[in-house]
Amino acid sequence: MTTVLHLVGPGGAGKTSVGPILAERLGWEFADLDEHFMSREGSIAACIDAYGYADYSRRNIAVYRKVRRSFASSTVLALSSGFMTYPEDVDPEYKTLRCAIEVDALTSLLLPSFELETCVQIIVQRQLSRPYLPGNR
Repeated sequence: MTTVLHLVGPGGAGKTSVGPILAERLGWEFADLDEHFMSREGSIAACIDAYGYADYSRRNIAVYRKVRRSFASSTVLALSSGFMTYPEDVDPEYKTLRCAIEVDALTSLLLPSFELETCVQIIVQRQLSRPYLPGNR
């Protein structure tokens, strides 16, 4: 199996911005789980609206497994923002999968600041600027 560096963090933390830069510097590939999900399943928001968050979570775990098995070379993988926070019983193997990612020395948590209020402010601002995410402060 190939080497994977997992990038985890909340939406707007910079996973899809930092990931390609890091991959290029390492000479690795870059993959974004959200992009793979949308290419297979369509809009994330539409999936959640139609089937609920638990079903989206199960589908996203299935996409992760397929994507993870498909890597032919070392890869930096940006996980979906909520991937590490799904309920443990959402999938029979999720708890083991999540634990393996958590303890992997190549898993990196991205946050835009170590200060809670600054972190929240930056993430909210970034999320509100995304046209595909409906919402307000």
